[in-house]
Amino acid sequence: MKIVKQSEVVKQTVEMEGVKGVQRQLMIGSKDGAPNFSFRIFTIHGNGHTPYHTHEFEHVNYALKGKGYIVDADGNENEFNEGDFAIIPPNEKHQFRNASKFKNACLVMSSSLSILNLKPWSDWMITLKNNHDPLLQPIT
Repeated sequence: MKIVKQSEVVKQTVEMEGVKGVQRQLMIGSKDGAPNFSFRIFTIHGNGHTPYHTHEFEHVNYALKGKGYIVDADGNENEFNEGDFAIIPPNEKHQFRNASKFKNACLVMSSSLSILNLKPWSDWMITLKNNHDPLLQPIT
């Protein structure tokens, strides 16, 4: 068993094209004894957003705090607020957006078994090589 305190996990700034004001924390991953999935927390600061992207795996999301939107494949902004859950199916284009001046946070659980040949968002997020989990690598 392993217990991880959120306050002890460093927030890493996500720096890549299409991202504005996003930090992430890898709470649980393969180095913690979870070879099949990961739990990450993304903090999206005021008026920030993730890239508008796709990937070949689903992920389940839970809004820990704040108010925001998930932009869908048709460009519609769907409210995603504190206490809400969402599932993003494989290959569905999406973006997380904070339309307020306050930060919000989203918990993301995703499988790491089905992750191969991903789109640009995965340049830092997930790439599976040599049975190694790069989710644990620092964002540079």
